[in-house]
Amino acid sequence: SLACTVLLSAAVGQHYVSTIDVAWPNTSDVGSTTLFARVHYPSVANTTTAALQTSPGGYPVVVFLHGFGMLGNDYSRLGDVLGSEGFVAVMLNTARYSYTDMEDDARAIYDGIAVANSQPGGFFAGQLQVDRVGLLGHSMGGAVIAYVLNADPTAPAVSPGYSCGLALAPVNPSIAIAGTMVQVPLGLVSGQGDTLTPPALHAVPYYNSLAPSEGLKFHYQMGQACTHMNMVGLTTNNSAVYGRTSRIAVGFFGQFLGDSFVGLDAVLGPDGLNDP
Repeated sequence: SLACTVLLSAAVGQHYVSTIDVAWPNTSDVGSTTLFARVHYPSVANTTTAALQTSPGGYPVVVFLHGFGMLGNDYSRLGDVLGSEGFVAVMLNTARYSYTDMEDDARAIYDGIAVANSQPGGFFAGQLQVDRVGLLGHSMGGAVIAYVLNADPTAPAVSPGYSCGLALAPVNPSIAIAGTMVQVPLGLVSGQGDTLTPPALHAVPYYNSLAPSEGLKFHYQMGQACTHMNMVGLTTNNSAVYGRTSRIAVGFFGQFLGDSFVGLDAVLGPDGLNDP
């Protein structure tokens, strides 16, 4: 039976969180020349750019892809909650208006994480679990997840090795490109109050296009109180909606990047099933 508690490799909400802005070189020949991002990480104090709270095994990593016209900096609430739960959240600050650049940058930053982890004396040296990296995206970023995770051998580029993906209020990726084949766990979260990317036109066809791929797939659809913006904490109305999104994200990444075997209770267990 499913337990009713989300268990992570780190205790829930255990960590202070700080941020540091990074400018990692893009070693690929496509996308942005420099990969700018704000990184939220478990720290020794709740102040800006405090020292990293070192962990013997390092931390799993979540790369965040923002919505059209936005930047990763705009989603600080999501970054902070991930950091507090024992993840390093890399909030991409490039490709503001470009699906193509975001796709290229999301692939490139996967290698950037490995470089940052192996850099002697670097801020994140030895603290990033490069084999446990997931994707989280909102709106445009939610669509791009499907392109980055594409495992179709005929595609121009394939996933660099991401373990899983979670798309929040995603644009339907088939609007821009068709034929993606995702073989790692992928979740979609949408809301019936979303007038920018209505689920019937976006998340529902997105989800249907994923079958019959391998690996867990789910679509968690909230009611009319859930909008395109409050789902990710960009507005504060109906704060319970963002609270639910946070629990889904923590549970999902706890399950597939952490050491939890019951993280998905926030999605599939009594907690999720009792949600309006």
